[in-house]
Amino acid sequence: MSGKVYLVGAGPGDPDLLTIKALKTIKKAEVLVYDRLVNTALLKIPYESCERIDVGKSPNSHPVPQNEINQILYEKASQGKQVVRLKGGDPFVFGRGGEEALFLNSLGISVEVIPGITSAIAVPSCAGIPVTHRNISSSFHVFSGHESNSSSADMDWEAISKLKGTLIFLMGFANLKRLIEKLIWLGKPIDTPVAIIANGTTSKQKTVVGSLANIISQSEQIGITNPAVLIVGDVVRLRSHLNWFESKKFIGKRILFTGLIETEFFNHKHSYFDRLSEQGVDILFYPTIKITPLEDDLSDFLAELHQYQSLIFTSKNGINCFFNFLKKRKFDLRMLSGIQISVVGEKTALHLEKYGLFPNFVSPDNTSSGLLKIIQFQNPSQKVAVITSDIGGANFVSSLNQSGLQTKKIIAYQNQPNLSVERYILDEIEKRIDIIIFTSPSTYRALKKIAGDRWKFIQHAAIIAIGPTTADAIEKDGFFVDMVPEEHSISGIAQIIEKNLLTNEKPEKERI
Repeated sequence: MSGKVYLVGAGPGDPDLLTIKALKTIKKAEVLVYDRLVNTALLKIPYESCERIDVGKSPNSHPVPQNEINQILYEKASQGKQVVRLKGGDPFVFGRGGEEALFLNSLGISVEVIPGITSAIAVPSCAGIPVTHRNISSSFHVFSGHESNSSSADMDWEAISKLKGTLIFLMGFANLKRLIEKLIWLGKPIDTPVAIIANGTTSKQKTVVGSLANIISQSEQIGITNPAVLIVGDVVRLRSHLNWFESKKFIGKRILFTGLIETEFFNHKHSYFDRLSEQGVDILFYPTIKITPLEDDLSDFLAELHQYQSLIFTSKNGINCFFNFLKKRKFDLRMLSGIQISVVGEKTALHLEKYGLFPNFVSPDNTSSGLLKIIQFQNPSQKVAVITSDIGGANFVSSLNQSGLQTKKIIAYQNQPNLSVERYILDEIEKRIDIIIFTSPSTYRALKKIAGDRWKFIQHAAIIAIGPTTADAIEKDGFFVDMVPEEHSISGIAQIIEKNLLTNEKPEKERI
């Protein structure tokens, strides 16, 4: 297969603003070459085998020069690979996409452009500023805040200052003072409304509004930083009426969810969290554990199946690994006839039903101790198999044995730290986390390992544990668990977040 380079626009920052075509293209990438302003959540879309190459640039810092980026794209495509060059905004709007496309075309490399939503329009929109309005501005003009060293590309500031439409400057915050001084010097009225929007379309969006006369001091007081978009024109006055994005109830709140989400990204927003997202909460789905199926114990179990009268599943992961193994072995489910099946939790029971089986017993409180209360008085001669992970179920199995049941732990999968999310989690830690959700003791231990020296960040976040077992594991380490939902489920977690942890200031608590 011949190689090809796709120049893909990643949009203005919010990963949900990625186009459908861009999503499809990124999914099939064999090599992903990305910029600094690309949301790290997008890097999770390709298969794990995809090679990811960071060529990010920041003002006054170009770790990978443009000529080297061009060479990387050429070499990877020459190897027959499908290469995605992922750029913030749109590839052809101050993204050097045109330069890269021309370079690749000159060497015979096929190029396709997937347009993206440019920050020139999206960021003002999310700040409540329409770039045009029939009664105010019939045109808008987009400029780079960086002036090229090439004299042929110098901007005509005298002409710009006389334009009646909306002026939009991208990547210009570092040169803000110079831009403002030029506009004033060349005749732009000093009372012309101005807005600067930082981190537009994301939960960190911050907007400062003023005029040419005071916008510099205003931005210094509020602490505006790059990346930022500068808007000059009377349409800025409309923000006081149309500020919908920053008016969201919980804008700026950030939640780290460490458990496994079964749906893939971009279908990833679990329905229980939809309401929180709509109210401005930035929910970061980074599973800190990964599941690796194991077959040895399951093979032994099938060989001894006739000896067992009872089968217990403690999680959805155990169910998936068990039935995938049976399918691989072409095992007829009718052979399970007569075996009593129990599960921990209603959600686990519903998951079992997807395989056409309905449990005899379900713990009503989503805990193994709750299930123990139900089944401990069963016939003590029963032989029970508990399908679980390599690190789970030990206490539960011990309690079942103590109740008189002949219980054996069947390891169906290995539960390991998901080191593939390390770089993303460390990046999010730098941006601040308000709430951390742990769905099992293993998600907690894995995050501790992944965070490493930056583990202290947990001191500044509220902690939610899905149930008492998870809470105990965290508190044994000396950390305070702010809340455990009455319903030990993801829906229970979402409900208490909205009712308690987002509506009130989090009290200071002593932590290790």
